Amino acid sequence: MPTTVVRILGGAPAKTDEFPWMAALGHLNSELKVEFNCGGTLISNNFVLTAAHCVKHSLRLVLVRLGKQNLTDGTEAVDRTIEDIITHPDYSAMTKLNDIALIRIKAVKFAKNVIPACLQMDVRDMPSNEPLIVTGWGSVSAERTNKSSTLLKTQLKTMPIAECSSTLLSNRTSNLSSLKNITNGQYCAFDPNAQNDSCQGDSGGPLQTFTDDSSISTVVGIVSFGISCGTAMPAVYTRVAYYLDWIESIVWPNTEVFK
Repeated sequence: MPTTVVRILGGAPAKTDEFPWMAALGHLNSELKVEFNCGGTLISNNFVLTAAHCVKHSLRLVLVRLGKQNLTDGTEAVDRTIEDIITHPDYSAMTKLNDIALIRIKAVKFAKNVIPACLQMDVRDMPSNEPLIVTGWGSVSAERTNKSSTLLKTQLKTMPIAECSSTLLSNRTSNLSSLKNITNGQYCAFDPNAQNDSCQGDSGGPLQTFTDDSSISTVVGIVSFGISCGTAMPAVYTRVAYYLDWIESIVWPNTEVFK
């Protein structure tokens, strides 16, 4: 029986500085070396938005890396240690609800390769014909054995929340708690051709759209979980607009001002 995975499959390499708000979260492994196992989004000069399951204490998050496409090349990377982690108070590891967190870092100066993204303000689903892009350094195979060191991107489309809920419930893994209660605080996206997807290691990264020919993306969702990778089944994201008040209540009073 397949299990839910914290899940870019079928992606193409991002262009240099195409997604300058992308953050890589570095965790200490058993050998006390840094591994980048989750993504995030820079949303101010000292806050990164990510998934709650990426910042749980057992993962030993120690570093946020900004400004790099290739994680094996640390040259000129903008690295920041963690000053604070704020997980949504109602996050549930069992149901995956409220899978959202904020990481406070020492303020960064914006540059060509370090720019914050915008956040979606409309809680409604995007139109089905509006392309969504998910980015990350996660697994590049459905077996989830190999991760990409280079930032990848792929295109998905929205599945309306009601359709998503019934689709997941009809799957044979519907006994899992995380699939029984898809709520308005979540967002579903998929590839009708069952080729492109977010996958293991992409968790916490942005599901985003570009509007009005803007070069800055608007983040619609946060990679949360899904069933396997690269299937026609929808993946589930945290709906950013649903949590906008919570985000702003933390970020704006604590945003550093450069002197």
